Amino acid sequence: MGTLESTIIEYQPDLTNAIDTVWVALCAALIFFMEGGFALLESGFVRSKNAMSIIAKVFIDIVFGGLIFYVVGFGIAYGASNGWFAFDFGVSENDLGLGLTVSNQLFWFIQLGFAIAAISIVSGALAERMKLWSYTILVLVFCGIMYPMVANWV
Repeated sequence: MGTLESTIIEYQPDLTNAIDTVWVALCAALIFFMEGGFALLESGFVRSKNAMSIIAKVFIDIVFGGLIFYVVGFGIAYGASNGWFAFDFGVSENDLGLGLTVSNQLFWFIQLGFAIAAISIVSGALAERMKLWSYTILVLVFCGIMYPMVANWV
């Protein structure tokens, strides 16, 4: 019995990492499923001629929001901070100082889901009120600067 306990204790960090990775990946997938829900909800609230515009906004959220959050946003949210502002590019391999038991890439992915969900909520308020190119600029500013700055403060 002593060898089993010592083996479990020896592999505890690996088991914790494996379980946490599966859990966080599952949660990230569920967060991204909300995008489909936002698309269906918002397209149900608009006139039928604007339903495709709402679906396009979801794709803009994921593509442009994902790119800018990867390049700039994650570094602003979780880079080296002076207490008010941080700046870095991409997803760092360095320890973020958060005590994570998952990889930085998986942490980026779940945080991307939250950033995209936040801008999708704004998308519902702008339904039928904004052109796609101006909405794209809003997504870039929101996912690249606004949301990450507040995430850094938190």
